[in-house]
Amino acid sequence: MHLADGTMPLIQAAGYGAISAGFVAAGVKKYYKNSSGNPDYKIISGVFTAFVFISTVFEIPMPFGSSEHPTGTPLMAIFLGPLITPFLSLMVLLLELFLREGAVTTLGANVFSLGVVGGTVGWLLYNTSRKMGLNIFLAGLIAGMLGDLSVYLATAGQLALGNMEGRSFYYYFLFYLPGQIPLAVVEGIFTGIALNFLKKRRPGTLEKFNIQ
Repeated sequence: MHLADGTMPLIQAAGYGAISAGFVAAGVKKYYKNSSGNPDYKIISGVFTAFVFISTVFEIPMPFGSSEHPTGTPLMAIFLGPLITPFLSLMVLLLELFLREGAVTTLGANVFSLGVVGGTVGWLLYNTSRKMGLNIFLAGLIAGMLGDLSVYLATAGQLALGNMEGRSFYYYFLFYLPGQIPLAVVEGIFTGIALNFLKKRRPGTLEKFNIQ
């Protein structure tokens, strides 16, 4: 998912940066509203930031200035919401810059794919699945798996629109799939198991975050 410098024109990188900045600003406002006087919320936010960091720091390099790895943002968004997820994803990506992961010019593009797209798709799929009557494990499975793949769908689109190598969207996305499908399945299973475990053992945690 991490896009390196030089994988898209600077004007496009600036555009993604502007879009992501809007989401991050809204997330910062909501985060401070939710965490004010609520130390448990701050702790959970820190736990999920660490979770996404660990999920994304170990990566498989791709030959076109990108990489693949689990994402973690669908589960983060299920708990914290699709607005706060881009803000915390930015924190993760800034930390990873110290490990020479990702890049500066494409930081906004990476926040967009990981935090905005991955978080929003995971959150929507989970809540839609629950409203359709699916149990919590299956809803988490679908949200984690398809939320993960949506990040790479977005990244493939970014690379194709950048057209730095003259490759199509299908080239990039199909290049990701052999390695990313098993990673997405694992992420989906983990998401479903985690939510199901909390429902059975710590239902109060789910209620605190309005998770059905």
